[in-house]
Amino acid sequence: RLFDDLLEAEGIVIRHRADSGILPASSEAVVLVETPSAPVSALVEQMLVESDNTTAELLVKELGAADGERGTTVRGLAVLEEVLAAAGHPMEGVVPHDGSGLDEDNRVTCRLLASVLDDRTHGETLVGALPVAGGRGTMKKRFVGTADTTGGRRLAFALVSNGDLPYGIRDLHQEVVLSMLSYPAGPAAEVLGPRPAVDPLGATTSGG
Repeated sequence: RLFDDLLEAEGIVIRHRADSGILPASSEAVVLVETPSAPVSALVEQMLVESDNTTAELLVKELGAADGERGTTVRGLAVLEEVLAAAGHPMEGVVPHDGSGLDEDNRVTCRLLASVLDDRTHGETLVGALPVAGGRGTMKKRFVGTADTTGGRRLAFALVSNGDLPYGIRDLHQEVVLSMLSYPAGPAAEVLGPRPAVDPLGATTSGG
């Protein structure tokens, strides 16, 4: 409709209302202009760098439409699971419910996330598309000025945190990441393992 308005502003007469749909095979419509999409790799990079949930949702729907099926979240997630399993990634315990990961019923494992980063075909592309600590994207202002791993080694890891933590989720992230800089010595087990959670009344409960 905006395009319709812009054309009319230039003196072009539009005899029908703007609409969207699929043209019939017998249509004599003339292509005025085509705008190609950016490569999927560029879309994924923008999505990861900026933590763009909308793009994540739309890419999953696009997966559902890849085989000519209707592009729905349900179909897209089914394709996603099929592709990951076919590539040999561990899918046990993985239960996706949306594309962005915001649904509280989503279930994913650190094992799967780390495995995807090490994927033989697309791993390098994904790693290159991630935000960089102290450099760009959602990590630009975090870990500024921290050191590199010993010998400049690159480590792949995944950290999943559930619920509210009494000492702050960012503190946990920083503690785990900085403790890994001493690799191959490795962080202390108490840093990586489950920790007790404190409820508002002061009672200590088990949590992870």
